Amino acid sequence: MHHNTQSKEKTEPTWLTTGEMADRLRVHQVTLIRLARAGHVPGARVGRHWRWPAEAVEEALLGLATRGRP
Repeated sequence: MHHNTQSKEKTEPTWLTTGEMADRLRVHQVTLIRLARAGHVPGARVGRHWRWPAEAVEEALLGLATRGRP
């Protein structure tokens, strides 16, 4: 059996709740949701709740930090 050491599979993002993401970023939950609604960070509504792709949110915020506040 041949195993490919260079897998081309994408890794799935780590999805966090609003509370988990806000704690990780040290911001208030409302601030995080406002940033998402303004299109500054990625997030997804699942019913009444938001879910956050952790690495993508952190990358988006790093981009905002280099460009200035939204």
